[in-house]
Amino acid sequence: LRMQLEVIGARRSRSRPGLGLLEIVGSAHRGEDYVLRMEFTGMFSTRGSTR
Repeated sequence: LRMQLEVIGARRSRSRPGLGLLEIVGSAHRGEDYVLRMEFTGMFSTRGSTR
């Protein structure tokens, strides 16, 4: 099983200083078969924040 994640967007949260939002697309392949695709947005601490 081979998995891959790609960040397709990033921005700072307007309402929560010190946090940012990443838009991520992920996929999984088993050999030549495409077995999973997912898209999600995750909230993460920004670099240098004190959180």
